Amino acid sequence: RCAISVPVNERALVSLASACAPIIQAQHAELSAKGQLVNAAGRFAEPKLSIAVAPESYTSDQIDEGYQIELSQALHWPSERKLDSSLAEATVRKSQAQLNRERINIARRVRQAYTQWVYTRSILGESKSHLTLMEQITKQLEAGYRSGDTALSALLRSQQQVLVLKQKLADLNK
Repeated sequence: RCAISVPVNERALVSLASACAPIIQAQHAELSAKGQLVNAAGRFAEPKLSIAVAPESYTSDQIDEGYQIELSQALHWPSERKLDSSLAEATVRKSQAQLNRERINIARRVRQAYTQWVYTRSILGESKSHLTLMEQITKQLEAGYRSGDTALSALLRSQQQVLVLKQKLADLNK
């Protein structure tokens, strides 16, 4: 599920990042847990059984037959169970909205990185072709300078431009 397929495109990268991002997986687990709370919300609480043993009087610390067994069930106020259910459902909707927002943020960041990568590759290709062209022009200017037809300043400007293009190409390759 978290393996990339060839060829790489923007849509595949976005879906891969959305499926495999740890924060998305954690929010899925949280959403699942909150979904279980919706099922439990609004139900009566579990009955409680209490057993108490105490002395029959305050003045004696002997435990005689003074004990008490109590079974109790909490009863909600009218509409309190419905309110609990509504609250749990609202919590699930909030978690779903946070999950969707995080997916959108991840998709945006992946698209920006992919677009930057495509742009850098295209600039890299253009820079290589410009460098090749400038190297050819420099060779022609060198031949012209040797024959006396070209000024030294034109040759030096061309050589400087070749060096600048090589530096830009090295910066792009980083």
